Amino acid sequence: SGSPNAILFFSFLLPDPDWASHSLGIFICLNCSGIHRSIPQVSKVKSVRLDDWDDAQVEVGVTKNSTTH
Repeated sequence: SGSPNAILFFSFLLPDPDWASHSLGIFICLNCSGIHRSIPQVSKVKSVRLDDWDDAQVEVGVTKNSTTH
């Protein structure tokens, strides 16, 4: 989205993340992405590089992370 908040979301836990749970607002490794995909009622997973992200999905990550840090 190009907003400063998107940078906050996308630079958080891993130095070069490939996967993220946009419902939880966290970055995860490839192995954990498979686990998260198996519990869709808790975690919605997308590729940081390959999937499209809309503003609402990025905003969830920003909101969740800004309340915990």
